[in-house]
Amino acid sequence: MAPKFRRFLVAVMTVAASLGATSAEAAPEYQQFYTGNLGLTCDLPGIGDYPVYASAYLEGPSSVAAGETVQFSALTAHVVIPREIVQVYQGIVEGFRATDGLTIGVRGGTPSAIGMTVVSPYQLLPVPPDHLVLTAYQAPGTTIPAITAGAMGQLLTVSIDAFAVTLDVNLGPGSPVLQSPCVLNASQYTAFSPSLIIQ
Repeated sequence: MAPKFRRFLVAVMTVAASLGATSAEAAPEYQQFYTGNLGLTCDLPGIGDYPVYASAYLEGPSSVAAGETVQFSALTAHVVIPREIVQVYQGIVEGFRATDGLTIGVRGGTPSAIGMTVVSPYQLLPVPPDHLVLTAYQAPGTTIPAITAGAMGQLLTVSIDAFAVTLDVNLGPGSPVLQSPCVLNASQYTAFSPSLIIQ
């Protein structure tokens, strides 16, 4: 190997190694936190109690220090109306809207609970029948109250301690809008993942 080419190769490898080390060390500042699928029971007009499913996510920091102020954002909830319900309502119900009231529990920080409301846009029933996903967002200009992290070594975990959904069931022009209350089923794991180790 010629000395000139050898020097060039060494220089390239040195730069590549440096870039690799930088990439490995640079962790993202923010990440998404997800719940698993959550079961709810809705009192649907003309049907009665029926299971639907929901999930939620939000954005927050990838690390936190003791006593640091933590700001989560972009709280979003998905409520899934099952295909079989959509099929029953074809030709009767025009569409749905969801208003979700959530109590976010905080472990390893203060305050211990935060109340939030998210609302979905109005969605027509899909034709042919399929699952209907109602995606509810924070209102523009609203923020999730800040959290103060606890002591070093604790886990900072946020979870859904209460989840009350009201479905607006629209029967079409000139008809009243019916409301269907939904409650979170008991004995579920409702924490957002991941938890953060307080540094």
